[in-house]
Amino acid sequence: MNLSRNGLLRHPQFFLERWVQRGVLHQLCLMSGLIVMVAVLGGLAAWALTSNFESPATAIWWSFLRLTDPGYLGDDEGVALRIVSTIVTVLGYVLFMGSLIAIMTQWLALTIRKLESGLTPIAMENHFVILG
Repeated sequence: MNLSRNGLLRHPQFFLERWVQRGVLHQLCLMSGLIVMVAVLGGLAAWALTSNFESPATAIWWSFLRLTDPGYLGDDEGVALRIVSTIVTVLGYVLFMGSLIAIMTQWLALTIRKLESGLTPIAMENHFVILG
């Protein structure tokens, strides 16, 4: 095994490429996993840095709300909580809105290209069809 920097990154990158090439469902699963990871890490950071939350679960829910809706950003008080909230909200823009919309747009464009190709078998019976 190659222990150089490129060697260490090559295997995870290869696995990630193979996963993403499997299609829209796998891409959505990957992005959903990243969204959950950011929500959990943001919530745990907020819980560890402040005393605003009763439990880690409450902080994770707080983080998920900021990740999915930037309107909550103005409700936070305290420097540490605002920093965590801002980071989680910006990551929410990138992950939740940006990449999920990009995946869905790519899927829609691919579907339209397949339909435009005209390769669907003719499904009519008892008709004369003149092609070309």
